[in-house]
Amino acid sequence: MNNYLVEIVNHLTLDLLIKMVEIESLGFGSNGGLDEWGLSPLVRYGRVYILKSFEKEIGLAEVLRCFENPNEAYIYGVSIIPNYRGKGLGKFFVQHIIKDLSDMNFRRIVLTVSEENKSAIHLYTSLGFSTVDYLKDEYGKGIHRIKMCLDLS
Repeated sequence: MNNYLVEIVNHLTLDLLIKMVEIESLGFGSNGGLDEWGLSPLVRYGRVYILKSFEKEIGLAEVLRCFENPNEAYIYGVSIIPNYRGKGLGKFFVQHIIKDLSDMNFRRIVLTVSEENKSAIHLYTSLGFSTVDYLKDEYGKGIHRIKMCLDLS
């Protein structure tokens, strides 16, 4: 994984914003990818990670802090563009995010995943996440999610 780098997006340019929207679109299609309206505030008020290969942006992840429990982080989304999938990069990327959140003293990481996304469920399970809930109609009628958690304490 020497050719890959994970960075936190601290400064947003128009070119980077366009690239981030493209990664979201390629990663999620029309089912959940963020646009400019969602990504810009997440950079400013959440945490956005970008995965790079030789200066090319190939992955994106967004993280929020839970207001009810400030020691809990919520991974909103993780996406890798299709040409780079199946190479262990998702695991590399999420491991980096887990370490960063742990270093910031978060005690728990929560995320949701589509019940159809078997590869993501397998990835998260392999990293120690466990299923804690089934969220029926979470994103609308018939769009269910599996809630998974990782305890860091």
